[in-house]
Amino acid sequence: MGGSCQRTWEHCVPKTARATGPRISIQFRPHGVQ
Repeated sequence: MGGSCQRTWEHCVPKTARATGPRISIQFRPHGVQ
């Protein structure tokens, strides 16, 4: 993520007063990298 993407993208989950349900974590990697 380079250029203006780092300045304009929201890098967090918005805070809420109570839990809204389960969360998942996703990582995008180039194919073949371990």
